[in-house]
Amino acid sequence: APGLVVFDLDDTVWYPEMYMLRGAPFRSVSATEVEDCSGEAVTVYDGARRAITQIVAGVDGGGETLVAYASRTECGEWAEECLRLLSVPGPGGQGKVSLWDAAAHKEIYEGSKVQHFEALQRKTGLEYDEMLFFDNERWNITEVGRLGVRCMYTPGGMTEEHWAEGVRMFE
Repeated sequence: APGLVVFDLDDTVWYPEMYMLRGAPFRSVSATEVEDCSGEAVTVYDGARRAITQIVAGVDGGGETLVAYASRTECGEWAEECLRLLSVPGPGGQGKVSLWDAAAHKEIYEGSKVQHFEALQRKTGLEYDEMLFFDNERWNITEVGRLGVRCMYTPGGMTEEHWAEGVRMFE
């Protein structure tokens, strides 16, 4: 199993992208949906929800897999608010865990994703080839892939197939 699973946020974990919204305050509609101040819904993709749920539950083969986010959004405060309001079921289906609390590390700031991964490598001590990365932008996949990170391209958002294929890279 990967030591670290890293998710891009905009159009990988959720849709729409933060820059397309009117912004805070956000309000929770359900575990997988929040609304911005204008009532625009931000919805979590099924594949991302399934992946994070499985990692939180520890069903990835018993390995100690961590979750991280790597996002280049200019709207980091909005992204943080959404992560705190959205959730997945807790271990054993008990209670719920916010997407914020599900992640050991959050690298949410502008700049190259290479910077995000260099920071994650320093913080976790993991090798790049122990990391699995999901992103909807081909450029990010190319750049991060050069580091030796195993990457899954997720155009149009993360699906359950993307998750299954990513996990298979570690079998």
